[in-house]
Amino acid sequence: MLVGVCMSSAEPWRCERQPDGTVLDCETDHECVEANSFGGAPGTDYFCRRESGCSGRGKCTLASAGYGALSLVCGCDGVTYVNASWANAGGTNVAEAGACP
Repeated sequence: MLVGVCMSSAEPWRCERQPDGTVLDCETDHECVEANSFGGAPGTDYFCRRESGCSGRGKCTLASAGYGALSLVCGCDGVTYVNASWANAGGTNVAEAGACP
């Protein structure tokens, strides 16, 4: 698990404690890669997981193995996944339910 890191004072939202106890927020996947070099295990893949959609703030989350029932979703990367868990395992968020166009 990543250890929370407060960035510059120009971004105070990064220092707010989250409901799960973490304090590290993100807006891009790149921020999670940079944060991982400080607090995560080398070689692990983190992405900026959002509650919904492809933009906005999220939490750096380890992309781990997918699981669950078939419920096709379109990932923010434009790829159709078996379900949201598999999209997250692929290091992306869900853009919408159903297969990508």
